[in-house]
Amino acid sequence: METEKLEFVTLDDFKQELIEQDPTFADRLTVHKLQQAMVRQLKADRIAKKLSQQDIAQRTGIKTQNISRIERGLVIPKTDTLIRYAQALGGSFQYIPNNV
Repeated sequence: METEKLEFVTLDDFKQELIEQDPTFADRLTVHKLQQAMVRQLKADRIAKKLSQQDIAQRTGIKTQNISRIERGLVIPKTDTLIRYAQALGGSFQYIPNNV
């Protein structure tokens, strides 16, 4: 029986291959990274204000388990969900162009 030789690639090489196969992948990856950064900031602000996930759930109408899933990166939240979360913390979202 012949053994199969496996070839390993780095994550960066794999991403580059995906970008070459689908030109929109790079843009979608950038958006996903921005969403992750927003969620990290929202979670940090929640903790700094000594609020629980349940507090955010009550203020937003989003189930506590979904707040947990968002914060752990298990789901990709819609923009309106991020806005509601920010508002629950007393904040808001605003668009700031890159060229400013």
